[in-house]
Amino acid sequence: MLEYWILFISILLCFIFVRGESPKTPIIFYTIIICEVLLGGLRGLSVGTDTNHYVSILQSISKGDSLKYSYVTSRDSAFWNIYGCIYMFFKNYTFVFILHSLLNWSMVSSSIKRISTNCFLALLVYISFRYSDMHLSGMRQGIAMAFIIYSFKYVLERNVWKYIFIILVSAIFHKSALIAFPLYWIFQYDIKKIPPLYIFILMGIFFFARHILYNNLFSLLLQNDTYDVYLKTTYEHGYLYYILYLVAFILCYIFHDKEDEQSGKFLLLAFVGILLQSITLANPIFNRVSVYFTVSFVFLIPRVYSYNSSRYGMQVPTLFVSVFLIGLYALGGPAPGIVPYKFFWE
Repeated sequence: MLEYWILFISILLCFIFVRGESPKTPIIFYTIIICEVLLGGLRGLSVGTDTNHYVSILQSISKGDSLKYSYVTSRDSAFWNIYGCIYMFFKNYTFVFILHSLLNWSMVSSSIKRISTNCFLALLVYISFRYSDMHLSGMRQGIAMAFIIYSFKYVLERNVWKYIFIILVSAIFHKSALIAFPLYWIFQYDIKKIPPLYIFILMGIFFFARHILYNNLFSLLLQNDTYDVYLKTTYEHGYLYYILYLVAFILCYIFHDKEDEQSGKFLLLAFVGILLQSITLANPIFNRVSVYFTVSFVFLIPRVYSYNSSRYGMQVPTLFVSVFLIGLYALGGPAPGIVPYKFFWE
């Protein structure tokens, strides 16, 4: 039960302190981060998926099993070489998982503290939208996504070379991160430059042409037998996330500060993510591609919240956000393969 309590205490603290900053905010914020780091370290207790698979590969690397070693180095070799060396040195896979979780949350928390207008709400979005699940189950992509989140620092500073460097580093952990490469240039535009009718038309095109787009273009990103299993997955998972992202986007589009340039830019990234999320309805695995753009909700929703709090007072936006995120968390059911959520629905 320890992993369940860690998770829900983190969520509860975010809800309690989402209404504003206080002198104790840094202590509470980093307490939540430490809890989440520990949750990642409990992977050996079935927190997340494929634990035995990861442990088996790490052990094979440490034993010099050339057959399995050649298999894993054919896919994201940097991850396995780095993590394999750590395991060889410490001979403790729990330590590897904690170190992985620490690296992930260090980048995510530093970005949230630097960029977000409300760090607790940003954490709440990161957890309830289940981006935090990624480093528990898809460890390689989880750490790649953490690098992408960290790269927002250089996007905002318009430091293109450091941004490119971070993207390339993220790609050696998981090649899918390369799809986020245009993120820097997309962020230079504001969604208010796009007429609302065009936004509606583009969404319609991607939604109705999702199978054509997937079969003739996007399937090239998934040319690996490993992902064939996802073709047998029910599409309910894809529809659920598509609707949730779409509702979040529409609400942010309506209520964001039209004069706030950053809100418009984060909104555009979310829009690109929703277009990609349409492909999830053709193949559920595509959610793992769209997250590189939809993760912008972590920074967008706090900005929309702060703007509306100044207009309507804290009560209305706080109630609205709370109901939306609780609904998202409860109605969404357990994320596939993520054990910490499982007991709540059984």
